[in-house]
Formats: sequence, structure tokens, C-alpha cells
Amino acid sequence: MKAVFFDFDGVLFDTSEGIFESFRKVLTDNNIAVPGDDVLHTFIGPPVYNTLQSYFHLEGDTFKKVFGEYREYYDKHSYVRCTPCEGIRELLEYLKAKGILACVVSFKARFMVERILGEYDMTDLFTGGLGGTDTGGTTPDKSDIARERLRTLGLQPDEVLFVGDRKFDIQAAHACGIRCAAVTWGFGSLEEFREHGADFIVNTTKEIEALCEKL
Repeated sequence: MKAVFFDFDGVLFDTSEGIFESFRKVLTDNNIAVPGDDVLHTFIGPPVYNTLQSYFHLEGDTFKKVFGEYREYYDKHSYVRCTPCEGIRELLEYLKAKGILACVVSFKARFMVERILGEYDMTDLFTGGLGGTDTGGTTPDKSDIARERLRTLGLQPDEVLFVGDRKFDIQAAHACGIRCAAVTWGFGSLEEFREHGADFIVNTTKEIEALCEKL
């Protein structure tokens, strides 16, 4: 095992507070009914613009206005409302000590990932760099980001483990020929993991360490 690709929201950081706050703010400001937390949880994973179009059926100028307000509010106020998931720092330190590259593969804007990691002094732990979008959510397929990391790092798919928490992660990993470990501490469900064929389901970061030793 030469590298581990990590999704960001729900895997590395619990970002739900800031994301929920931003959705509630912009939906209320635009007189759009705010769904309950059970629905808001499903909004974490896909790009925000997909959620606004597919769930709320926004289009045209209304879509542009709401999407712009969401990005502005989140970037200015809500991004700090997050915490590292339990055991993540220790896992990243373990990978670095073993010489296994750690990399972010996320729909989240790269500058936002850099900002959050900087706040928690974790940037140097990502020895494989940060793969993301320039503006957040404008890449149509997460597998594009994973492929870019494979090319940049000179890796073969069987040398990598993808760690995610939603079907989008499993789909992206498998599209690239990478095995995927789905984590139960994120925003997905066991049913989702099984339906989309996660190669492994893990409950703790220690189980990821064990996979790295085994694979």
C-alpha cells in the first residue's frame, strides 16, 4: 500500500454544523422550506449545486442566486464550524511514519480544504497533496479528481485505498479501479455501502491502519 485517498466531509472532519447552518441561512433568506436534519445529512457528499438542482429544483437566476449566497456564507462564516473526526490525526501520523502517502480527494474547494487543515495544523500530514476543485463542486465526477492524483503521484490503482463515507466515494474509487473502505462515522449508511459495493466497511481509524498493513 503506497497511498490512501481520503474524502473530506464526514471522513476527515465532521463539517455538518457549518453545512447545516449555511443551508438553513440561505434557504430561509430565499423563502425556501428548510428540511429536517435527516434530509440535511444527505446533502453532505454530493456537490452543493447538485443538491440545489436535484432536491430543490432550482434553476436559472434563482439557482445562481442561492448557490452564490451559500458559497459566500459558508466561506465567510460556517467553514470554521467543524472538528476533526476521532482518531484521524493519529491515523495520518501513522501513515506518515510508514511512508504511506495521504491525500484529500474531495468535491470541496481546494482553498477551503487548505484553510481548514491550516486551522488545525494538519496540512503537513497530507504528504500526497490535496486533490479537489478550484471553486468547490464544479467537477462532474469525483473520479476525475482521483485520476488526477494517480497521475500526479505516479501510482497504480492497486497501490491505493480510497476512504469515504458516501456512494460517491465508492463509485469514484471503483471507476478508477481503486478499493474503497467506507467508514461508519460519516454521513452514509450501511445500506448505502452494501448497495454500492464498498470493498471494506470500517468502524474505527485503527481498522484502516490494519488494512494498510494487510493490503
